[in-house]
Amino acid sequence: MSAPLRVLVLEDSEADFLLVARELKRGFGAVELQRVEDPAALGSALQEPWDLLISDWSMPRLGALEALGMLADLELDIPFLIVSGTIGEEMAVEAMRCGARDYLLKDRLARLVPVVERELQEARERQEHRRAEEALRVAEGRYRLLFNQGPLPELLYDAETLELLAVNDAALKTYGYSREELLKLTFADLRPQKDSPEKGDSARSENTERSRHRRKSGAIIDVEISTRALTLQDHACRLSICREISGAA
Repeated sequence: MSAPLRVLVLEDSEADFLLVARELKRGFGAVELQRVEDPAALGSALQEPWDLLISDWSMPRLGALEALGMLADLELDIPFLIVSGTIGEEMAVEAMRCGARDYLLKDRLARLVPVVERELQEARERQEHRRAEEALRVAEGRYRLLFNQGPLPELLYDAETLELLAVNDAALKTYGYSREELLKLTFADLRPQKDSPEKGDSARSENTERSRHRRKSGAIIDVEISTRALTLQDHACRLSICREISGAA
């Protein structure tokens, strides 16, 4: 059995509250409603979770814009609908600009249930989107941690220009550059000028080869390079892991 729909109603008229309650119960069956009509009561009620807020436009002690401001201050994403008999087009536009999702006239409550159904679905979609974004941030954070703490030098660079985009701490230690200095170079800048062009920009998705690289000091080292292709934000990149296989020349 699904949980009842929890609706907070900002309304100073008991009769109008009952009309809204009747429409919601007709459409959703199990509904829990609470009526508030002043800022203190609204602030207290917002300590609890709500699926939906329905508000009159103007009340003696609390207006819809003030209520929307309180939601914004608390960073609450709760569908907010205005049900009023007095709201005009300009006020409705202002309410929507401040975060209201829709507005209805009190003499046209037949629209209430389909509007609520739409807003609840959109709220679920926004919540899923936020969860996906948070999961992506966590995954990116873990990847950055693994990247930075990798024991071998790792170099991420543009597949076309070979411009270095990211380097880990091991790369700084191996090549002797600061991060700022290394990110001003290209992957090709790491090889001695007399050597043949670096093959790290191969079109193959993965390849491993031996090459020579130059430290900041000018010392030459032999390295084994494992490279794989990546696509980041629709941009072709390469990630090379470089393992030193000889001492400095």
